[in-house]
Amino acid sequence: MKLIKRSISLTLIAAFLITGMPGVVPAQETQAAARLSKRSVTLTVGKSTTLRVKGTTEKIVWRSTKKSVASVNSKGKVVAKKLGRARICAKFSGKKLFCNVTVTGSSADTKAGGRLNPLSAYKEHTINYYDDGKKIGTFKIKLNSFLSGENASEKILSNPENLKPTNSQEYIYFQFNVKYVSGTEVVDLKDVFSYYYNIFDSTGTKQLENIDWGFFFELMEDLSDVSLSPGQSSKCSKAILVSKGNTPVLYRIRTGRTSYTWFTTKK
Repeated sequence: MKLIKRSISLTLIAAFLITGMPGVVPAQETQAAARLSKRSVTLTVGKSTTLRVKGTTEKIVWRSTKKSVASVNSKGKVVAKKLGRARICAKFSGKKLFCNVTVTGSSADTKAGGRLNPLSAYKEHTINYYDDGKKIGTFKIKLNSFLSGENASEKILSNPENLKPTNSQEYIYFQFNVKYVSGTEVVDLKDVFSYYYNIFDSTGTKQLENIDWGFFFELMEDLSDVSLSPGQSSKCSKAILVSKGNTPVLYRIRTGRTSYTWFTTKK
Protein backbone atom coordinates (compact mmCIF):
# COMPACT_ATOMS: atom_id res chain seq x y z
CA MET A 1 0.00 0.00 0.00
CA LYS A 2 2.84 2.39 0.87
CA LEU A 3 4.47 1.54 -2.42
CA ILE A 4 1.29 2.45 -4.32
CA LYS A 5 0.93 5.79 -2.46
CA ARG A 6 4.59 6.59 -3.13
CA SER A 7 4.09 5.85 -6.81
CA ILE A 8 1.01 8.09 -7.01
CA SER A 9 2.86 10.93 -5.23
CA LEU A 10 5.78 10.73 -7.64
CA THR A 11 3.40 10.76 -10.59
CA LEU A 12 1.63 13.90 -9.27
CA ILE A 13 4.94 15.66 -8.65
CA ALA A 14 6.14 14.86 -12.17
CA ALA A 15 2.90 16.17 -13.65
CA PHE A 16 3.17 19.34 -11.59
CA LEU A 17 6.73 19.98 -12.76
CA ILE A 18 5.76 19.48 -16.43
CA THR A 19 2.64 21.68 -16.46
CA GLY A 20 3.91 24.33 -14.03
CA MET A 21 2.05 26.12 -11.30
CA PRO A 22 -1.63 26.83 -11.97
CA GLY A 23 -2.23 30.32 -13.39
CA VAL A 24 1.44 30.91 -14.37
CA VAL A 25 2.00 31.34 -18.12
CA PRO A 26 5.44 30.34 -19.42
CA ALA A 27 7.63 33.22 -20.62
CA GLN A 28 7.47 32.06 -24.25
CA GLU A 29 3.66 32.17 -24.20
CA THR A 30 3.70 35.66 -22.59
CA GLN A 31 5.94 37.00 -25.34
CA ALA A 32 3.92 35.31 -28.05
CA ALA A 33 0.75 36.93 -26.69
CA ALA A 34 2.27 40.45 -26.67
CA ARG A 35 0.52 42.88 -28.99
CA LEU A 36 0.35 46.59 -29.78
CA SER A 37 -2.59 48.63 -28.57
CA LYS A 38 -3.10 49.72 -32.21
CA ARG A 39 -2.02 48.02 -35.43
CA SER A 40 -2.90 51.03 -37.60
CA VAL A 41 -3.82 54.66 -36.96
CA THR A 42 -4.66 57.78 -38.97
CA LEU A 43 -3.58 61.18 -37.64
CA THR A 44 -3.79 64.73 -38.96
CA VAL A 45 -0.58 66.78 -39.00
CA GLY A 46 0.32 68.00 -35.52
CA LYS A 47 -1.81 65.43 -33.68
CA SER A 48 -0.44 62.57 -31.59
CA THR A 49 -1.31 59.21 -30.07
CA THR A 50 0.48 56.91 -27.64
CA LEU A 51 1.07 53.25 -28.47
CA ARG A 52 1.45 50.58 -25.79
CA VAL A 53 2.65 46.99 -25.91
CA LYS A 54 0.30 44.71 -24.01
CA GLY A 55 1.27 41.30 -22.66
CA THR A 56 4.90 41.93 -21.73
CA THR A 57 6.92 43.78 -19.13
CA GLU A 58 10.08 43.82 -21.27
CA LYS A 59 11.77 47.13 -22.11
CA ILE A 60 10.47 48.46 -25.44
CA VAL A 61 12.66 50.18 -28.03
CA TRP A 62 10.59 52.36 -30.36
CA ARG A 63 11.51 53.62 -33.81
CA SER A 64 9.88 55.11 -36.89
CA THR A 65 10.65 54.07 -40.46
CA LYS A 66 10.06 57.67 -41.58
CA LYS A 67 10.66 60.24 -38.86
CA SER A 68 9.84 63.15 -41.18
CA VAL A 69 6.26 61.81 -41.45
CA ALA A 70 5.70 60.44 -37.94
CA SER A 71 8.11 60.48 -35.02
CA VAL A 72 7.98 58.34 -31.87
CA ASN A 73 9.63 58.84 -28.49
CA SER A 74 10.87 56.37 -25.87
CA LYS A 75 7.40 56.16 -24.33
CA GLY A 76 5.61 55.26 -27.56
CA LYS A 77 4.16 58.73 -28.23
CA VAL A 78 3.67 59.15 -31.98
CA VAL A 79 3.51 62.68 -33.46
CA ALA A 80 2.28 63.30 -37.01
CA LYS A 81 4.73 65.59 -38.84
CA LYS A 82 3.65 65.79 -42.48
CA LEU A 83 1.47 64.03 -45.04
CA GLY A 84 2.53 60.47 -45.80
CA ARG A 85 2.85 56.99 -44.34
CA ALA A 86 5.23 55.49 -41.78
CA ARG A 87 5.57 52.31 -39.69
CA ILE A 88 6.21 52.46 -35.99
CA CYS A 89 8.22 49.51 -34.68
CA ALA A 90 8.21 48.25 -31.08
CA LYS A 91 11.18 45.95 -30.45
CA PHE A 92 11.77 43.78 -27.38
CA SER A 93 13.51 40.46 -26.69
CA GLY A 94 14.16 39.89 -30.38
CA LYS A 95 10.50 40.39 -31.24
CA LYS A 96 9.07 43.24 -33.38
CA LEU A 97 5.56 44.63 -33.52
CA PHE A 98 4.40 47.21 -36.07
CA CYS A 99 1.78 49.92 -36.32
CA ASN A 100 1.00 51.52 -39.69
CA VAL A 101 0.58 55.31 -39.45
CA THR A 102 -1.17 57.41 -42.09
CA VAL A 103 -0.81 61.18 -41.77
CA THR A 104 -3.49 63.35 -43.39
CA GLY A 105 -4.57 66.99 -43.26
CA SER A 106 -7.86 68.83 -43.04
CA SER A 107 -9.32 70.51 -46.13
CA ALA A 108 -8.35 73.89 -44.65
CA ASP A 109 -4.74 72.71 -44.31
CA THR A 110 -4.42 71.21 -47.77
CA LYS A 111 -6.02 73.97 -49.86
CA ALA A 112 -3.77 76.52 -51.60
CA GLY A 113 -2.44 78.81 -48.89
CA GLY A 114 -3.18 76.25 -46.18
CA ARG A 115 -0.62 75.05 -43.67
CA LEU A 116 0.22 71.94 -45.70
CA ASN A 117 0.09 73.72 -49.05
CA PRO A 118 1.61 77.15 -48.39
CA LEU A 119 2.08 79.82 -51.06
CA SER A 120 5.54 80.84 -52.23
CA ALA A 121 6.46 83.96 -50.29
CA TYR A 122 8.67 85.11 -53.19
CA LYS A 123 5.69 85.85 -55.42
CA GLU A 124 3.65 89.01 -54.98
CA HIS A 125 0.31 88.22 -53.33
CA THR A 126 -2.69 90.47 -52.84
CA ILE A 127 -4.30 89.74 -49.48
CA ASN A 128 -7.07 91.09 -47.28
CA TYR A 129 -5.71 91.64 -43.78
CA TYR A 130 -8.04 91.08 -40.82
CA ASP A 131 -7.67 91.98 -37.16
CA ASP A 132 -10.07 91.00 -34.38
CA GLY A 133 -12.50 89.61 -36.95
CA LYS A 134 -12.60 92.87 -38.93
CA LYS A 135 -11.22 93.53 -42.39
CA ILE A 136 -8.60 96.28 -42.09
CA GLY A 137 -7.43 96.63 -45.67
CA THR A 138 -5.95 95.13 -48.83
CA PHE A 139 -2.19 94.68 -49.20
CA LYS A 140 0.31 93.53 -51.79
CA ILE A 141 3.20 91.69 -50.16
CA LYS A 142 6.31 89.98 -51.52
CA LEU A 143 9.34 88.44 -49.82
CA ASN A 144 12.47 89.72 -51.58
CA SER A 145 15.01 87.83 -49.52
CA PHE A 146 15.23 85.24 -46.73
CA LEU A 147 18.48 84.35 -44.97
CA SER A 148 19.31 81.99 -42.12
CA GLY A 149 22.33 80.49 -40.39
CA GLU A 150 25.76 81.89 -41.25
CA ASN A 151 24.43 84.02 -44.11
CA ALA A 152 22.05 85.83 -41.78
CA SER A 153 24.61 86.12 -38.98
CA GLU A 154 27.19 87.69 -41.30
CA LYS A 155 24.73 90.45 -42.19
CA ILE A 156 23.26 91.05 -38.74
CA LEU A 157 26.51 90.84 -36.75
CA SER A 158 27.98 93.63 -38.87
CA ASN A 159 26.54 95.58 -35.95
CA PRO A 160 28.58 94.16 -33.03
CA GLU A 161 25.91 95.27 -30.56
CA ASN A 162 23.55 92.58 -31.85
CA LEU A 163 23.53 89.38 -29.78
CA LYS A 164 25.76 86.60 -31.13
CA PRO A 165 23.88 83.28 -31.58
CA THR A 166 24.88 80.27 -29.49
CA ASN A 167 25.44 76.87 -31.13
CA SER A 168 21.74 76.11 -30.78
CA GLN A 169 20.52 79.43 -32.18
CA GLU A 170 20.43 81.26 -35.50
CA TYR A 171 19.15 84.47 -37.01
CA ILE A 172 16.46 84.44 -39.67
CA TYR A 173 16.17 87.49 -41.89
CA PHE A 174 13.19 88.66 -43.95
CA GLN A 175 13.14 91.50 -46.48
CA PHE A 176 9.75 92.56 -47.88
CA ASN A 177 8.09 94.82 -50.39
CA VAL A 178 4.69 95.84 -49.01
CA LYS A 179 2.04 98.12 -50.52
CA TYR A 180 -1.10 99.19 -48.64
CA VAL A 181 -3.57 99.14 -51.53
CA SER A 182 -6.76 100.22 -49.80
CA GLY A 183 -8.24 100.65 -46.34
CA THR A 184 -9.47 103.22 -43.89
CA GLU A 185 -6.83 103.40 -41.15
CA VAL A 186 -3.10 103.56 -40.46
CA VAL A 187 -1.62 100.05 -40.02
CA ASP A 188 1.57 98.93 -38.28
CA LEU A 189 3.32 96.31 -40.41
CA LYS A 190 4.35 94.38 -37.29
CA ASP A 191 0.62 93.58 -36.92
CA VAL A 192 0.33 92.34 -40.51
CA PHE A 193 3.55 90.29 -40.34
CA SER A 194 3.19 89.28 -36.72
CA TYR A 195 6.63 87.77 -36.11
CA TYR A 196 5.98 87.25 -32.38
CA TYR A 197 3.29 84.62 -32.96
CA ASN A 198 3.07 83.65 -36.63
CA ILE A 199 6.42 82.21 -37.67
CA PHE A 200 6.63 78.41 -37.65
CA ASP A 201 9.01 75.58 -38.52
CA SER A 202 8.93 73.92 -41.95
CA THR A 203 5.99 71.68 -40.96
CA GLY A 204 3.86 74.48 -39.58
CA THR A 205 3.45 72.67 -36.26
CA LYS A 206 6.06 74.43 -34.10
CA GLN A 207 5.75 78.13 -33.35
CA LEU A 208 9.18 79.76 -33.23
CA GLU A 209 9.96 81.72 -30.10
CA ASN A 210 11.59 85.13 -30.57
CA ILE A 211 14.79 84.98 -28.50
CA ASP A 212 16.05 88.39 -29.63
CA TRP A 213 16.15 90.70 -32.66
CA GLY A 214 18.83 92.32 -34.78
CA PHE A 215 18.86 96.09 -35.34
CA PHE A 216 20.82 98.79 -37.22
CA PHE A 217 22.85 96.51 -39.47
CA GLU A 218 21.68 97.93 -42.83
CA LEU A 219 20.27 101.12 -44.35
CA MET A 220 16.68 99.91 -44.45
CA GLU A 221 13.63 100.44 -42.29
CA ASP A 222 13.03 97.83 -39.62
CA LEU A 223 9.58 96.33 -40.15
CA SER A 224 8.69 96.92 -36.50
CA ASP A 225 9.00 100.70 -37.07
CA VAL A 226 6.88 100.92 -40.23
CA SER A 227 3.34 102.30 -40.24
CA LEU A 228 1.46 102.71 -43.52
CA SER A 229 -1.55 104.70 -44.64
CA PRO A 230 -3.63 103.57 -47.64
CA GLY A 231 -1.65 104.07 -50.86
CA GLN A 232 1.77 103.96 -49.20
CA SER A 233 4.53 101.36 -49.78
CA SER A 234 7.60 100.17 -47.89
CA LYS A 235 10.73 98.11 -48.45
CA CYS A 236 11.63 96.85 -45.01
CA SER A 237 13.27 93.97 -43.16
CA LYS A 238 13.19 92.03 -39.90
CA ALA A 239 15.91 89.94 -38.21
CA ILE A 240 14.89 87.50 -35.49
CA LEU A 241 17.01 85.21 -33.30
CA VAL A 242 15.39 81.76 -32.97
CA SER A 243 16.34 78.17 -32.16
CA LYS A 244 18.38 76.48 -34.88
CA GLY A 245 17.14 73.78 -37.24
CA ASN A 246 13.67 74.95 -38.24
CA THR A 247 14.27 76.35 -41.73
CA PRO A 248 12.87 76.83 -44.29
CA VAL A 249 10.27 78.49 -42.09
CA LEU A 250 6.59 79.11 -42.71
CA TYR A 251 4.72 82.24 -41.70
CA ARG A 252 1.05 83.09 -41.74
CA ILE A 253 -1.05 86.24 -42.06
CA ARG A 254 -4.63 86.56 -40.86
CA THR A 255 -6.69 86.94 -44.04
CA GLY A 256 -10.14 86.10 -42.71
CA ARG A 257 -12.20 86.48 -39.55
CA THR A 258 -10.91 83.15 -38.25
CA SER A 259 -8.53 82.01 -40.99
CA TYR A 260 -4.92 82.50 -42.09
CA THR A 261 -2.98 82.31 -45.34
CA TRP A 262 0.33 80.44 -45.02
CA PHE A 263 3.56 81.25 -46.89
CA THR A 264 6.79 79.29 -47.26
CA THR A 265 10.34 80.64 -47.50
CA LYS A 266 11.42 77.51 -49.38
CA LYS A 267 12.60 78.26 -52.92
